[in-house]
Amino acid sequence: MEDFPSSLYHLLSEVGILGLRYVEAHDKELIDTQAELDNIRELYNKVKEENEIINEQQEVLIECLAMMETKVEKCRAKLSTKKEKYIIA
Repeated sequence: MEDFPSSLYHLLSEVGILGLRYVEAHDKELIDTQAELDNIRELYNKVKEENEIINEQQEVLIECLAMMETKVEKCRAKLSTKKEKYIIA
């Protein structure tokens, strides 16, 4: 019967140690997860910024295209007028 208290004490010690190991492992996992989330957040913000730059550049390109289309139409009209003058003359 004397062994029972010491066995119980030993078992409780091991349970305590296992509990501490679990807490340490859990804390490490939380730290790793937080680091991964920070990396993902950083990548997300970088992609978001790059997307905004691309959208701004696209707007500029659309404006340039519209100006070029207007110039092409003016050149086409001038060329048509010159052709008509050449044919009439």
